[in-house]
Amino acid sequence: MRDAEAYDAILSRHERRLGAIPYVHLAREGDEGAPRLLVTMATHKNGERYAALETAERSWKGDLLALRDPANSFYLGEDAGAGYDAVVEGVLAGYAPEKVVFFGSSMAGYAALRWALRWNANALVSNPQVNLDAAAALGWPELRANILRIPRRVNLDEGVYGARSCSIAWLHGRHPMDVDALRRFMEVWLASPGMTLNLQHHPESAHRYLVNDGRHFFALLEGVLAERAMREGTQRLE
Repeated sequence: MRDAEAYDAILSRHERRLGAIPYVHLAREGDEGAPRLLVTMATHKNGERYAALETAERSWKGDLLALRDPANSFYLGEDAGAGYDAVVEGVLAGYAPEKVVFFGSSMAGYAALRWALRWNANALVSNPQVNLDAAAALGWPELRANILRIPRRVNLDEGVYGARSCSIAWLHGRHPMDVDALRRFMEVWLASPGMTLNLQHHPESAHRYLVNDGRHFFALLEGVLAERAMREGTQRLE
């Protein structure tokens, strides 16, 4: 089956809607053990298309939740994220937080971090934004315009999260916006005992997607989950 046909077939079977928010939830019936959930978000200017849907459906050993944000609102919409939060919360009710990984790049990376922190889950992010006001100041004109259109911006470094068990893998380059985001998130990490933050540095000065291919992507995901499982297993032994 061609990718376009596979994509349409997934939507026809698994796309749902909560209020105004469409989403795809693919649950693997009959899998052994506690279910794992990968949450993917489409990034800036991805339009109506869900991200990595065919690849994840074909190769991910677990369940899948896919979201999109054609308005480029950083998954905040007009209500500071309440609509998207309701979708994510409803799906996550069936999963243990340690088995959930949020994945996203740039705008979607921001959403991945926000939700991982909120629900004490895990995240794999590539050059995410952290403070939207700072990103608007350091970003290019189109990104700045989209951020400034968000009526109620939420800056992650202004939240208080307390102890967290999140396992986070972060791929970053050297664009000023990405360096600033990492610096700001380091403050969040320092104030959140129990959270692990594994950094993968890339020398690129441009803001770009830093996952090389499918093999790299799934290796990173498995690493995030394995790190969390190992840490929590060690804590139980203690």
